[in-house]
Amino acid sequence: MRYTGKWISKQRVLGQYRRLCAGLCCVLALVWLLPGMALAQTTATPTPAIQRLNIQVMPEFDDARVLVIVQGRLAANATLPQSLTFRLPQGAQVNQMAIINMRDGSLTSRPYEVTNDPTDSRWSLAAYTVDSAHFFFEYYFNPLGSNPEKSFTFTVSALQPVADLLLEVQQPRLAEAFATTPPTSAERLDKYGLTLYQLPVGALGVGEETAVTIRYTKSDPTPSVPRSKTEPEVAATITNATIPLWAVGALVTAVGGGIAGFSWLRARPRQPITTPSPGSGCCPQCGARQRADSRYCHVCGANL
Repeated sequence: MRYTGKWISKQRVLGQYRRLCAGLCCVLALVWLLPGMALAQTTATPTPAIQRLNIQVMPEFDDARVLVIVQGRLAANATLPQSLTFRLPQGAQVNQMAIINMRDGSLTSRPYEVTNDPTDSRWSLAAYTVDSAHFFFEYYFNPLGSNPEKSFTFTVSALQPVADLLLEVQQPRLAEAFATTPPTSAERLDKYGLTLYQLPVGALGVGEETAVTIRYTKSDPTPSVPRSKTEPEVAATITNATIPLWAVGALVTAVGGGIAGFSWLRARPRQPITTPSPGSGCCPQCGARQRADSRYCHVCGANL
């Protein structure tokens, strides 16, 4: 009996020792794995995604340079405020970087910073923080020379994923032999009677680029819309800017023909192509029937 008792005591001690070793192994495994799990979670966090991006390239619009208008909407699950950085052509002049107030369609400027891209000398980096899912900015750059034969390439280089990118190229007034490469798939007239050629790009991943080459002949250096006519309208236009097509209530139509009505919020005098008679209950831009209490068109987003 004494021998058996000693054997049982040894077995208990060995069992406790095994359990202690197993516990230590578990602790060591957790210490080893947790940093890796945290790193994996950090790596898996997606870059802030842009659901829709509309870029209008407008050579010689109100200036001898090229005006670029950018409107976008962050993904529905985006966390706000959000820091965004965009690549702009080296030497570009930023006019403003802003958010769009979807309650009244107005623009609110936000502070921004422009620096050189340390990884690619073609670009400047324009960064700002948005506290709205809808953002807007515009800039000028000058790839055009004095020769009447104009040719330049506009490139988009993504620093965050874009789910749906639409490029629109505006033909300057008095321009001839206008062409783009790749060819456009659709076109429309804007409120100034100028033609916008559309190039649906679709998805664009981080680090990916897409480009369009624009060629035309224009001997007259006069811009399409003289700056002297647009400058007095800046304040009024910003406070009464048109809500973009992808505003609340217009999302269902945006996938189809709605892309053609994606408006840009630029300080310009506006001349509708056709205007229904006052009190007709129709949109002055697209002619769609409206409710009596509507402030914005449910089809094209025009200010009623």
